[in-house]
Amino acid sequence: MKFPSSKKHVLRSALCIVVSAAIPLLLVGCKGEDTAAAMPAVGESVVLESGAQLDYKNTVFDDFVGGVDSDLWYIGKQAWGSSNGGNGGVIPENVGYTDEGVLVFTGRGNYYTANEVSGVGSVRDGSLTGGAIISKFLTGPGRYEIKMKALPRLGACTAMWVYAYDSEGEDGPENHEIDIELPGGKNSGNQSFNNVLNTNYITEQYSLSHDVNLTDTFGSDTLYSLADGEWHTFGFDWYTDSSDPEAEEGKVVYYVDGVVTAISTNFIPTSQTRLWVGVWFPNNPGFVGSADFEQDYMEVDWVRYTPFVDQPYDEFTPATNSVASLSEYPAEPTVYEAANKISNGAFETALNKSSNGWTLGQVASSTKPVEEECAILTGVGKDGSVGAMVKDGGVLGQSIDTVYDNFTYELTFEAKGGTSDSSAALDIFYRSSVGTLKTETVQISGEEWKTYTVQLTAPVGCMSIQLEWYTDGDGNTVYIDNVSMRRV
Repeated sequence: MKFPSSKKHVLRSALCIVVSAAIPLLLVGCKGEDTAAAMPAVGESVVLESGAQLDYKNTVFDDFVGGVDSDLWYIGKQAWGSSNGGNGGVIPENVGYTDEGVLVFTGRGNYYTANEVSGVGSVRDGSLTGGAIISKFLTGPGRYEIKMKALPRLGACTAMWVYAYDSEGEDGPENHEIDIELPGGKNSGNQSFNNVLNTNYITEQYSLSHDVNLTDTFGSDTLYSLADGEWHTFGFDWYTDSSDPEAEEGKVVYYVDGVVTAISTNFIPTSQTRLWVGVWFPNNPGFVGSADFEQDYMEVDWVRYTPFVDQPYDEFTPATNSVASLSEYPAEPTVYEAANKISNGAFETALNKSSNGWTLGQVASSTKPVEEECAILTGVGKDGSVGAMVKDGGVLGQSIDTVYDNFTYELTFEAKGGTSDSSAALDIFYRSSVGTLKTETVQISGEEWKTYTVQLTAPVGCMSIQLEWYTDGDGNTVYIDNVSMRRV
């Protein structure tokens, strides 16, 4: 591959160095530069390839204590991927931080109904909006690392990537990009957080994507899931001048939790870029799935970029398009409650749109209109609020994805109705990709509102949970409100 015609440079410019007293060992080694004597290999611990050196003196590190540093980061306020229906883009309202210095990106899925924010893309009701930060500093060949918790729902793309678009490239528009994206599985059509996508581009037409199964790569006897609620580290080493004789164009080495997941030796970017971190909503469900949820979070502990010494690159200043004003940066920390996996569990805004996460159905033998037997109505919830009504042959349902082996949850809901212990119930179906693995039943009875609490543990092979409330069809009615399902 030829370098573009602009002058090649070596990344030696003084970058902003951010040092955290809390994590000093993450920033510097025993020496200012690091020399390796090995070659990275998939499934092995990540190492620098022979002859490569990291320029620790110019490391950029941010642990987000105190929020988003406006000297280091833009906050995105833009949309991309407008085909196939569009999305709401990334917006500053979805970027926040905690007292502990955790950067939080809120992702609002298809079932978001509260209308508290507005999108900037073709979808304007606040659904399908994410958040992103973009580096003000320019980046090039080097080591990129992030410690984060992925947003654990299908349809939302959790990502760290470098990006530069040059509309005046030597051979036409060039798109220099390296991505780590979750969930993976697009190649098989079974998107899950057992997979990670590792992709690099030099144009939209010339790219290489690795859809990596982590359980296989790690040689694990149990499912290796990146949606387990734990912190994981992700990274890639971007070489433009590799000592590997099979990497004439350079090399990108991707890794998760210190283990190499993929190595690319084709279509290696050469341009200066900006670093992006965030969550967004692709339009094509074949990419990361369908965003069938209301709201969840991506969390970031820290981000670090360390340039290589003496690796060539092409000087370029990528555009940033639309970004937030300083007044739109989060001014104070936010307390985030653990995400409710139930969409519109309180029902209060569920009537704002038909796509609210709830299915209003009936048993096959029913001959009445659905709305007579299953409906979301004002006045039937607890204390006269909005709630759900199920009677006779009605069935109220909701499906929750990304429920994997041994994940545990606390499910709570309030209900009243049923004349006996068997006249109304909730069925809980644990499902794999091919069928139901296990079913549990919660009986509902009593004329007064009661709170029901159930501990859920997903069996091995589980991928989702289906909840269904119903009655025995003998003239009984049950009312449901305040449904929540949270990880424990």
